[in-house]
Amino acid sequence: MKKQIASCCILAVSLIMAGCQLNKGILLPSVSIPPAKLAQINDVEELKEKAEQAIQQQQWSDALAYYQRAKTLQPDDKTLQKAYQNTLNQRNIHITKLKNRLYLLQASVLSDEIKLLQGMAAADPNNPTVRAKLQQAMSKQGELHRFLVECAEAAIAVARPQRGKECLEMANKLPYKSADTEHLALINNTLDELAKTHKSTTVASNKKPSDDEENNLIPVTNNQTLNHSNDYKILALTKVKRIELFEKFNEAVQHQQFKEAQQLLKEIQESQPYYRTRKQHNQLKQAINVYVKKQTQKGIELYSTGNPEGALAIWQPLTELTPHNEELNNHISRAKRFISKLNQLQENENANSNPTKTQ
Repeated sequence: MKKQIASCCILAVSLIMAGCQLNKGILLPSVSIPPAKLAQINDVEELKEKAEQAIQQQQWSDALAYYQRAKTLQPDDKTLQKAYQNTLNQRNIHITKLKNRLYLLQASVLSDEIKLLQGMAAADPNNPTVRAKLQQAMSKQGELHRFLVECAEAAIAVARPQRGKECLEMANKLPYKSADTEHLALINNTLDELAKTHKSTTVASNKKPSDDEENNLIPVTNNQTLNHSNDYKILALTKVKRIELFEKFNEAVQHQQFKEAQQLLKEIQESQPYYRTRKQHNQLKQAINVYVKKQTQKGIELYSTGNPEGALAIWQPLTELTPHNEELNNHISRAKRFISKLNQLQENENANSNPTKTQ
């Protein structure tokens, strides 16, 4: 029976990792509120009540839709804006928990799956299906390893040493090898020390953590959890600091404050060099490229309508974001030459119209 269950789990995870397309009606339930019906509700208190009911049932999209409608009716109501933001945060936490559980499920079988696929590939090296599955599994392990390390860090921050140990053990089982051995050793030692303190506290209180507490990998800091050890303080605080920096980074990118976003990434790298920021660098690079392309086109439109000064005012600030952008630099040079010629023509025209001043 246990073997059958394990086989089912492996199959389920394999389907997930292979990107199996299931019935979209099952995986992606539609919003239950028709837009026309929502637009007919003009009572803000009714909308707030319906939003609260939706939150209790974890119908996040409905709750957000109700609050959005209420904000439309009373756009200056700060209470509604705060309620909407709180609901959005709760929705994101809920998604994070589900994502964490999915990652833990994948990680729990991935190392065994890779071994099985490696054995199959060795026995039948010319089988393209097996090779493709093995390559996909191997590419997945880096992402899962990073998640498991973060899971161990977060477990420290919420005083769950057993969960942290499980995450770290699963990370070590993966064939993926990390260069952050010193940091992993620090996490492991801190979990050991935290487990000793936590064990005596648990026995004294005789309290078993709930499922939500066990699965909540979002770090929380308080005075009690920050008193276990110096190493633990360092890990918990750096984790929280990194989250704060990344939140500021995402906000800066969203508001197109790219210089600030670059500075925040630099701060993360300097304060926590072990943490990889390739994903954020790619995110910032893509956002800058989209912005520069859009602004460059605006400048081209101004230039084509006879406004080279306006075009130049748009183009020049972009060089701080992309100093080696050849196309942009060419536009700027052409605009400067055009303005210089216009100024020269204007000077010549003024000189010809006032010959006494030139004599």
